[in-house]
Amino acid sequence: MTRTEAIKELEQGRKITHRYFLDNEFLKMVDNQIVFEDGNQVNPNEFWKLRGSEVWEDGYSYYTKK
Repeated sequence: MTRTEAIKELEQGRKITHRYFLDNEFLKMVDNQIVFEDGNQVNPNEFWKLRGSEVWEDGYSYYTKK
């Protein structure tokens, strides 16, 4: 899915991964913050600012591992 689609899914509470993430890496949103699988948090604006290149425009999918 695209970045725009991934953002919408994050806002709906779904876990998202990216093709360049490791198998156990994912993002989710909690209290308007992006939360990584390890519990670290970042402001969404900062997260996407650092991922402004073309490779981050698509390649997202639902994280389904437990």
